[in-house]
Amino acid sequence: MPGAPRSACVILLLALIPAIGVAQSKKEKEEAGSHFTKGIEFYKEGNYGAALAEFNAAYKAVPSYEVLFNIGLSQRRLFKYGDSVKTLNQYLTEGGSKVPKDRREAVRKELEAIRALVAEVRIKVDGPPAWVELDGERLGKSPFPEPLLIGPGKHTFRAEREGEEPDEKTMELTSVTKVEVTLKPKVKESVPGDLAIESFPPGAVITLDGKVVGAAPVKAQLKEGGHEVIAELEGYVTARTEVVITAGQARKVTIELEPTARGRKLQFPLVGLIFVGVGGATIGGGAALSLSAQSASKSVSTLFASGGEWNDSYAAIEAGGKSAQTWSTVLMVTGGLIATAGVVIAVITLLSGGGGDSEEEAPSEEAGFYFAPGSSGATVGWSTRW
Repeated sequence: MPGAPRSACVILLLALIPAIGVAQSKKEKEEAGSHFTKGIEFYKEGNYGAALAEFNAAYKAVPSYEVLFNIGLSQRRLFKYGDSVKTLNQYLTEGGSKVPKDRREAVRKELEAIRALVAEVRIKVDGPPAWVELDGERLGKSPFPEPLLIGPGKHTFRAEREGEEPDEKTMELTSVTKVEVTLKPKVKESVPGDLAIESFPPGAVITLDGKVVGAAPVKAQLKEGGHEVIAELEGYVTARTEVVITAGQARKVTIELEPTARGRKLQFPLVGLIFVGVGGATIGGGAALSLSAQSASKSVSTLFASGGEWNDSYAAIEAGGKSAQTWSTVLMVTGGLIATAGVVIAVITLLSGGGGDSEEEAPSEEAGFYFAPGSSGATVGWSTRW
């Protein structure tokens, strides 16, 4: 591999150990020195992965620019050419005039050697930012402001975004070339799912995502995601639910409907009003007879007061008055009873027919007085059904 011989690199590495002395604490100095020494040993053995890990640990303990040179050399030996170029340039920038002339020359040779080995690859990804991988290793999110420096050989580029099909390309790269790779992740084609909808009781009208699809049971193919299902059936509460469909899924849903709450209708108290009317008329008849009885009683009383002669005419008047009084009492008592019964019937009819809605179905019931005319008269009674 072009570049400085391994022995020369080791000499450069060893020369950096005194620089670790800039540590601000004894503990940091010891930690950085330990990692740095181990890194040199691994580098000598050709274990560049372990060397890179140790040099990074040393730089983390004591961020000294000198260690960047060792990190850059290790990255190059691991074919991380792009990282190596960035690290070596960072070394020159942070070191500035402190970098010795021979070290600056060594870095220049390393950079030239890398440029002679790599291909410059500019990666473009259509659409919004996407994660980009190189040979299975994630590089970061697009776009990349600078081209990537990649060694020769076969490499696989991959771009992916959440919810999209990733795009992948494999290319054979050669040294000292410039290549552009365009990746195009695409929106995944949604595979529809099958949904079977049933209702209990059956026959409910099904509306799916605002569109009537028919009476249950029905079947439909739906795209992946959530869907609103509405089931309607006369006499039952409208049911609404959301069903989530997964691509390629076959799903069955049964919607159970609850009966609507039925308030009892307010019934007109016809029978009660008839009874009240009959009772009122009977009382009126009794009142009229009472007036007739009073008139007869007055006539007889006047006769006795004047000393007049008692005859058959006055006897008839007296008898008629007594009869009228008797029937007046009977009619008024009977009328009162009938009217009272009518009021009771009217109240019961209203109470039995009126009721509020409830969340559960009210029992099917009919209750009240009935009036059934017939050939031999009318039948009045009370009936209820539960």
